[in-house]
Amino acid sequence: MITLGEIVKGVGLAEHCGLDMRGPRDFLFHEMPALPFDADAAIARGRLLPHLRGNRDDERRLVVVAQIAAIAEVADLDVCSRNHRDFERLGVTVFNPFAAG
Repeated sequence: MITLGEIVKGVGLAEHCGLDMRGPRDFLFHEMPALPFDADAAIARGRLLPHLRGNRDDERRLVVVAQIAAIAEVADLDVCSRNHRDFERLGVTVFNPFAAG
């Protein structure tokens, strides 16, 4: 649900800028499955956090990033994001669909 919330936020921001987001909005609300942050994802998140070497400030700042990465890992999905830096700090490979090439 966290990832869905992030995507809905992005669609809303794009609409606020005047872009027509009816297609993505329809996909989100009618076709995209919601993936849970369940016990398996919580365990996966726990395996990601040691990459931050016990830095509690980073752990708090990256809690949502770690949850998204953990959900993707459990579902055997790739992480797609512009925010490659934070995911890579957790040892997660990221596909940036907005990057050239």
